[in-house]
Amino acid sequence: MAEVSRKTRHALPASAALLLTLAASPAWAINNEADLRAAIINANTGAATGTIALTGSITLTQSLPMIDGNLVIQGGNHTINANGAGRAFFVNSGSLDISNLTIENAVARGVDASNGGGGGLGAGGALFVRSGA
Repeated sequence: MAEVSRKTRHALPASAALLLTLAASPAWAINNEADLRAAIINANTGAATGTIALTGSITLTQSLPMIDGNLVIQGGNHTINANGAGRAFFVNSGSLDISNLTIENAVARGVDASNGGGGGLGAGGALFVRSGA
């Protein structure tokens, strides 16, 4: 005769359920441009708010990807230097919470009217937030 396995279900206390919910939010420790780009792209695809904790200053070679998710950036008193190569952050949708971070040398470049750019806004390049985001 085969032995029958019994599974017992136990209810989790509310505090454990909360802990499980918090643990599901993605978090990344970042100290280079490639990993920062990947973390932003990953945050854009998730429903939970992603958290990026910078562990070093980063110099960019081009604009970072647009933000289309919910993201928290803990700067750790480090710097993102856009190096004159483009913008740092562009929030298209979702939310962005930045703390303890210096953003420098970011630019947003439009095109001149002869190249189809008439009416462009040169508003700087450190941070752009689309209306309603």
